[in-house]
Amino acid sequence: MTNSPQPIYLDHASSTPPKAVVTQNCLSAMTEFYGNADSPHHFGIQHKQLINQAKSSLRLQLGGAHEEIIFTSSASESNRSIIHQFEAMKSVDLTASHPSVNHQNKTLKLDDSVRLVFIEHIHHLTGEVFDLKKEIPFIKKQSPQAHIHLDASQSFTKISLAPIGDLVDSITLSARKMGGPQGIAALALKSNKN
Repeated sequence: MTNSPQPIYLDHASSTPPKAVVTQNCLSAMTEFYGNADSPHHFGIQHKQLINQAKSSLRLQLGGAHEEIIFTSSASESNRSIIHQFEAMKSVDLTASHPSVNHQNKTLKLDDSVRLVFIEHIHHLTGEVFDLKKEIPFIKKQSPQAHIHLDASQSFTKISLAPIGDLVDSITLSARKMGGPQGIAALALKSNKN
């Protein structure tokens, strides 16, 4: 019997191992903040405060333009939530994105009829970074009525989104791509958009 070396995990673009501090914080949250966040009693209020702190932290990191933060179970769920709102309308996927972005009315051309533009900030396979500051003005000129959605699952915590967050209408984030647990993601929405 030979001793084979332990495998080394290298697929951090797909999912990262949880950081020790995150695991400790999750355990603390599950054992100390178990009250229903909508309940008016002490335990519910504590839980609601913890959720609001998390949302405030995300808003700050995104530049403050996105008022509504919705926690979801995955980046795919966040992306599909946006796509679902625009299902019957024309959309453009500028970055040949993740499979969760399949949409029946996709087109390759930006024009006045486009109502959703989907951008993957850092491509999940190639690592290519989409230059938002350069491309968003062009997108808004070609498709002025379009909702611009950014999948920042790969870029959040690697590239600061604060300076560019206000350029887009909604943003997808994923905890598992940044040392957080599986099954936690978020959708950030500007208050003046769908």
